[in-house]
Amino acid sequence: MEELDFDEWIKNYQPVKPKYFAKFQPADGSIVGVYPETALEDKSNTIEIDDETAVLVYEGKLQLNSCFIDIDSGSFQIAEVKVLSKIDDVLHRIIDKQWSVSDDEDLFVTVSVNDKKMQIELSEKYNGTKASDKKSKRKIHWDGSTVMTFLITDYNDPNIIFDVIKIKIDDLIGKSMSMPINELPEKFSIYTKRIFPRYVLEVK
Repeated sequence: MEELDFDEWIKNYQPVKPKYFAKFQPADGSIVGVYPETALEDKSNTIEIDDETAVLVYEGKLQLNSCFIDIDSGSFQIAEVKVLSKIDDVLHRIIDKQWSVSDDEDLFVTVSVNDKKMQIELSEKYNGTKASDKKSKRKIHWDGSTVMTFLITDYNDPNIIFDVIKIKIDDLIGKSMSMPINELPEKFSIYTKRIFPRYVLEVK
């Protein structure tokens, strides 16, 4: 039997950190439980999470219904009221439909030049009104009071702003919204700080 120097062993001992996993519903990404690895008999539909998050759940400081798995990216997310400065500090220009390579947009902006109106719609997959080839519905994981801001600017120049359109996510559930535009130049761009991954613009 091999002999060990106990003092040397204890000096070099590194405790094994427990691993924690969140178990989720594959249909919508909702979390059904958080477990240490030793308590899991089946690891299907689970994702490893950090121990700090697990402790917050166990202490009741983080509710399971505030967590979800983003099915697209496979990442663990915590839902919250998304203040725009928390979402993305970068302004993104909404791409014109003719240049879009995606067939799975999340939010649609249609500008009627003659009427000077902007129509905003969510995809059906987010319980919006825009038809989608993706039949599975996805749960909105942001608080409905989250405000989205759209800047109507000079073409490719977000520093020259002609109008600002604001709308809540709740306003797009089950319906589209048409908003008047106060000033619309002949050539313009629309910028936003993204909440959803894919936006598209159509000008009519």
